[in-house]
Amino acid sequence: MTKDLPMKATNTIIALATASLLSGCVIAINTAHADIHLQKELTLNSQQLQQLNIETGAGSLTVQGKSGIESIQVIADIYTDSKDNYKLTLNKRGNKATLIAKIKNGSGFWQGNSPRVNVKIFVPQHLALNINDGSGDILVSNTNNSVDIKDGSGKIEVTHLNGILTINDGSGDIFVNNTNNSVDIKDGSGKIEVAHIKGDLTINDGSGDINVKHIVGNTDIDDNSGDIELKHIIGNVTINDGSGNIYAKSIQGNAKITDASGDLTVEKVTKTVTIDDGSGDINVENVGNLNIIESGSGGLHVNKVNGDFSIDS
Repeated sequence: MTKDLPMKATNTIIALATASLLSGCVIAINTAHADIHLQKELTLNSQQLQQLNIETGAGSLTVQGKSGIESIQVIADIYTDSKDNYKLTLNKRGNKATLIAKIKNGSGFWQGNSPRVNVKIFVPQHLALNINDGSGDILVSNTNNSVDIKDGSGKIEVTHLNGILTINDGSGDIFVNNTNNSVDIKDGSGKIEVAHIKGDLTINDGSGDINVKHIVGNTDIDDNSGDIELKHIIGNVTINDGSGNIYAKSIQGNAKITDASGDLTVEKVTKTVTIDDGSGDINVENVGNLNIIESGSGGLHVNKVNGDFSIDS
């Protein structure tokens, strides 16, 4: 036989249970405000230097190459809760310089803005850049040497670069424009847009839409999910896609596309198009040769194949 408990007793039991659950938890709540603003400037002679290593935590980062300068110039805007809760150093060892710009203790929950260091760096264009960033937007422009970026989260934008570009990113949108060398992007999540590249392009992406156009070089994309759009490629294209629609147009080379699911449209490819498709509609128009290894489920529309045409399944 069961009896309904009085409302007061029920509330008491819930309160005790809640207290019991919370007794093993420690919640760090920082009631301080990051309302102290400091601006610091650092300068380092760049003669004999070949590389700048940049280690930053929370905050934005801008790196701009400038012709005619012979020093590394740093402007740091520091937002913190105490005047000694940050690290800002610029040193050199051998042919490498290292900049560290971080908040020492920025963990926990903050009222209002959290601590951060926003950094602007002006560098001679010949320096290679090695960037290791925690969170916050990154902008790199006008450099002639290689750029290597490792980033936790935040938008990344790279423009007007003559060296090799490597990006390893956790999350956040990525924009790359006007580079004259190879580009290699590994991304967890976020939109990727790449345009006007003279060099091979490699993208390994977890999720997010990909837009690629005006590439002079081979393009290789391995994508888990998200739509893919490619246009105006001079070179071979390889796509391995998990899910999402694919649109590829104006390719001067071969195109090999492996697609698990999503609609596929291919137009104006000068050489051979090879398709291995799981599910989704396939539309092909005006290509050199066409080889469909597996068409999967979905409609198939083909118009104007200028050479050989074969379907293996």
